[in-house]
Amino acid sequence: MKRLEVLMNTKDKSGKTRYTKVGSAFVRDDGSISISIDPGVSISTPEGTWCNLKEPLPPRGQQSGQQGGGEDAPF
Repeated sequence: MKRLEVLMNTKDKSGKTRYTKVGSAFVRDDGSISISIDPGVSISTPEGTWCNLKEPLPPRGQQSGQQGGGEDAPF
């Protein structure tokens, strides 16, 4: 089963799109997708809401395929 993040997109005061993680989605073996919204999260807005499904990012400080301490570290 593949896990995805559910992200809600909103516009900030400058009009830039911002994404907030609001839950998780799971792609099942039969191709169906189940979505779980985190407790206490409201995704309803007067304008309507769009959510995106994305693969989770690697934990902070880790780049895919790299074990920390490489020469191209961002600091």
